[in-house]
Amino acid sequence: MEETLGLVATVAISELKSMQCKTCNFENDSLALFCSNCGKAINIICSKCKYANENNSKFCQECGSVIQTNVITEKATSEFEPVPVKGISIEFPFTTAGSFDFAVQEAAKLDGFRQFGEGKKAIYRVTVQTESIVKLDELIEQLKGWRKRSVYVDGEKKPWDSVFSYNGCFLGKGASYRPEYYCLGFENEWEFNLWGCKHSGLPFRDNADWFSWGRWLNARGDWEFDKLRIRHALEKNLFQYRFCPAINFKLVDAVIAAIPNVVNPWTDPHWKVKESWTGEVIGGLRIRVEKFCMEQEIVVKGAYPTKMAIQEIARRVRLQIPTL
Repeated sequence: MEETLGLVATVAISELKSMQCKTCNFENDSLALFCSNCGKAINIICSKCKYANENNSKFCQECGSVIQTNVITEKATSEFEPVPVKGISIEFPFTTAGSFDFAVQEAAKLDGFRQFGEGKKAIYRVTVQTESIVKLDELIEQLKGWRKRSVYVDGEKKPWDSVFSYNGCFLGKGASYRPEYYCLGFENEWEFNLWGCKHSGLPFRDNADWFSWGRWLNARGDWEFDKLRIRHALEKNLFQYRFCPAINFKLVDAVIAAIPNVVNPWTDPHWKVKESWTGEVIGGLRIRVEKFCMEQEIVVKGAYPTKMAIQEIARRVRLQIPTL
């Protein structure tokens, strides 16, 4: 008799220590609300008496009240599953969009996938570390055009486009015939750059505005670049692409450092003067040159690099570029 009671007691204790998930048969702690293996609901909390019922219960086993599955699941989600405070998290609900099933399939492939609730009340979440954001590419493609989708960076909700603006361009890089040069803008002359991003807004072409950011130090023609302004413009222009897996901010800093602080386009054949076509430029240097077979006064407002100067800057930062 004592052995029988002992066996019953042992079984009872065992049942208290674990709860088998009805979906995947994983053994969870008896107090768990969601399966640690698949994320499905295990226990359903009664909205009236707070008793933890099994997930197939229609009535509360404690007070007999009707179980309101969806309401309880949503409450449990907000209380017990906060958005991770580290990494990038995407959340989306059930929708009638044609890509919904594909979105769930792509999300489920990732280790950080979680599902809260069932059916039309379900919420799907996937989390990856920032350096692994490329893993979200296929899911992002499926979520294009959705109204109800959210993204969190280190637990803080962000506008979707402020995080994933890079996605279309990054996919374009993969489809490019020369992907190693895509970000340098070799497919479009007006985008050519050494910063490593075609969205830098500071291309390396002779008529680019940023070659006039600086000042003339003297009448001999020594030109000093305003590197603080250059850096600020790059930080502003590249901010919305900061999560792009292809961007390299160390390269940006290296290129800024590799550009000479001071150049003289009259004594250095690798640099040319940037002439003003408007005539009046604050801080412009007035010089007299022979032009169209006659002597004229022109205003120069900066200096731009020749192909040789660009090649030298690329060499300093160990950036491989094709022959210009």
